[in-house]
Amino acid sequence: MMCVFILCLPVIVPLLFSVKFIEAVPMAQAMSLTMVFKSVCLPVSYVMLAKGDSKTYIFLESWSYIVAVAGVIIGYRLGGLVGTGMGLSVAYAIELTTNATTLHFRYGLVVGKKLARYMLLLCPSVMAVYASTLIPHDIMRWSVGILLTIASSLFSLHTFRHTV
Repeated sequence: MMCVFILCLPVIVPLLFSVKFIEAVPMAQAMSLTMVFKSVCLPVSYVMLAKGDSKTYIFLESWSYIVAVAGVIIGYRLGGLVGTGMGLSVAYAIELTTNATTLHFRYGLVVGKKLARYMLLLCPSVMAVYASTLIPHDIMRWSVGILLTIASSLFSLHTFRHTV
């Protein structure tokens, strides 16, 4: 779904909002990996709450906000709006790593091998679709993006069928 989101964002934003928001589309596309990391990070974070360890949860959430703000500032300085999106993606990758490490050392729990393998294959496909949006030629950009999205969708469908 994230690949479809990345591809369709330039079409969806003017339809749902104003054409004035089109300048934010490259930033949103660049931060699409953020959503992938956050979707894994939230359940990992809630384990701490389930264990009744609210102090660790609050500390890690505070750390997350500090890293996110740093990612936005550094990203914007290095690359403008697109850099902001990339900075947030790096920040949430750091958050996921921090939370998973805390989960391991504090509670002896580890992220499942299936999830880790899926993430190792999903992240490059999302990055590849994002990279396809940087192709200057329209027909080539859409063709490559659609092919990569189809490949990612087939992989996800195959994984889902064998997992459930």
